[in-house]
Amino acid sequence: MEEKFGRLLLLRGREPRESDFAEEREAALFIQGAWDGFGPKQSRNFWQWLGLTRFEIPLDSRVIGWLNRNEVFPFELTAQALGDEHYYSFVMDGVRKVCVAPGVLPCVFDAAVFSEGQSWEAGSLEY
Repeated sequence: MEEKFGRLLLLRGREPRESDFAEEREAALFIQGAWDGFGPKQSRNFWQWLGLTRFEIPLDSRVIGWLNRNEVFPFELTAQALGDEHYYSFVMDGVRKVCVAPGVLPCVFDAAVFSEGQSWEAGSLEY
């Protein structure tokens, strides 16, 4: 665990490179194998909460809905299959390619989709 943390911290300390996704994915797979109850989304949430990832993001029905509404893929995606690492990685690879083309980090894409429809008035931002 310390090795994965250290490696991600090192990557996070420099400018992002598209190839960084491989180390981030490897760290997510490590979490899934090491801890019961961690699936594809939870393992990516873990590293994201620590601020260590930029390319591997938590995918859920919210993101799948956005991708489907905006016809990002040439077919409809399903959130129900995201529990399968192979399907999750397939969708994540597509998201990463769509983001990299215009120079957007997937973590920024995730934040934008998450904030879609949110109220940003001063009163709604207070604790």
